[in-house]
Amino acid sequence: MNKTKTIARRSFFGTATAAAATALTADSVNAATEQAFTPLGPDDRVRLSDEPKALVEKAARKAAEYYDEYGSCARCTASGIMDSLDFVPSDDAVHRAAACLDGGATPKGEANCGAFTASGMIIGHLTGENDFGSTRFAHTLMRKLYDKYDGTYGSVLCRDIRKYNKGKCKITVARAAKWVSEILIEQFGEK
Repeated sequence: MNKTKTIARRSFFGTATAAAATALTADSVNAATEQAFTPLGPDDRVRLSDEPKALVEKAARKAAEYYDEYGSCARCTASGIMDSLDFVPSDDAVHRAAACLDGGATPKGEANCGAFTASGMIIGHLTGENDFGSTRFAHTLMRKLYDKYDGTYGSVLCRDIRKYNKGKCKITVARAAKWVSEILIEQFGEK
């Protein structure tokens, strides 16, 4: 009986040690990732990997292709942008966080368009501060996106945009990726 307890305890401590090492490794990787990227501010500039027009077209195309293959306006918009603009850090957590935002995150589409919301996630991901600092800059960029939605659709609500596009969300996904890419490139692209 004592021997069984010793084996069980050793097994427990071996499992606990392995779990702790895994957690420490995951925390170290997460900390390194967070440290590797510093959010961009209004005065920051980045060298673009291609011509602005080509990057914008790539983001719109990728987002639309993802939508054709997977659906989910929010995830496809976010992924299309992250996969096209190399100065926007690609992060699986952003992709996962957008998982419930399609369809206005409601059964009736009564909330913001998922592509609009995911675009805001990208803007926040790129410019947001980790310490609850000022959100003014992120809001300034988001307002530019809002103005594009409002100018085209007269709304940011899912149901209104679906009505405008006759239910073809792929159009909205491509436009959202295009608009956000234009906004980000105009703001941060080296001139």
